[in-house]
Amino acid sequence: MRFAFLVVVTTLAAACAAPAPAEDPSLAPIALGQRAIRPVPAFGSVWIASAAEGTVQRVDAKSGAIVASITVADPQRLLAAGCAPSSEHAYATGSFGLRACDAPSAVAAGAGAVWAVANDANAVVRIDPARNVVTDAIAVGFDAWSLATTDDAVWVSDYANDTIARIDPATRQTVARIPVGSGPTEIATSGDAVWVVCSAAGLLLRIDARRNAVVAEIPVGAWALAIAIAGDDVWVRGGSARDDGGLYRIDARTNTVAAVVQAGAPQGREGVASLAATSRGVWVPGVSLVFVDRASGGTTETFPVPSYAVAVDGNALWIIDVFGRLERRTTP
Repeated sequence: MRFAFLVVVTTLAAACAAPAPAEDPSLAPIALGQRAIRPVPAFGSVWIASAAEGTVQRVDAKSGAIVASITVADPQRLLAAGCAPSSEHAYATGSFGLRACDAPSAVAAGAGAVWAVANDANAVVRIDPARNVVTDAIAVGFDAWSLATTDDAVWVSDYANDTIARIDPATRQTVARIPVGSGPTEIATSGDAVWVVCSAAGLLLRIDARRNAVVAEIPVGAWALAIAIAGDDVWVRGGSARDDGGLYRIDARTNTVAAVVQAGAPQGREGVASLAATSRGVWVPGVSLVFVDRASGGTTETFPVPSYAVAVDGNALWIIDVFGRLERRTTP
């Protein structure tokens, strides 16, 4: 009888025990390094380039804790060389001149590693995510703007010389340089298609990765920059931080503009805006973070977060607000 009583008590205690805590669907703003560029979800973390500190920060995707800060560049070398005046008012709209002091200017993940731009050394560095250390520095011979990856390549934009460099991640060598339009900035990849925003030319270019050749040019408005891909939809945001620009949806099957909607002006420093695309539409930072539905072109969801950068990872949205803090919100 005593044994039966103990069993009942034990069972009731187990039933009344508090459930294991679930992952918080949102995270309070996380303070980042100075001049955070954009969030890159990969390897169970979110990677952010801190362009004023020469580091890539690794944020744990569950807890929000900064678990590593990896030095990849020295922005003081750029400042000592007189990279640029410190005031954004010294530049014409769309010039992106203030970004000349950024190091690293970008980070990407793919081909089994994390890659960052070492602007002070005219190089791209490889970070081993298992050890949080730089394993290689690849000289590219220019001050890179941004980079993106495919399984067998790292693609790097050369804004000043109007080219895209292709790096073989296995050999750590530059294997191709592809001439493109004026002022190439952001890059996005999907299969054998490499999409390049040529901001100064107001063009979106498609490169066939099998041939290392430009196969399409699509007008997307003056000083376009941010780009995101979902399926056959390629989204590009035109305009600078000082005026409204069109949000273009390009059909990758035909290489033509399928729709243009107005989405307000980007926020934050010029040259750092980003988008995040899904099969239903695209998340667009600004005075608030809004979701633009691909079918209607209208705004269907809003988060009241003044922001300039966003990335999507499953149902998690990673947002950098105008104060340079990282937030996680959960989408429906």
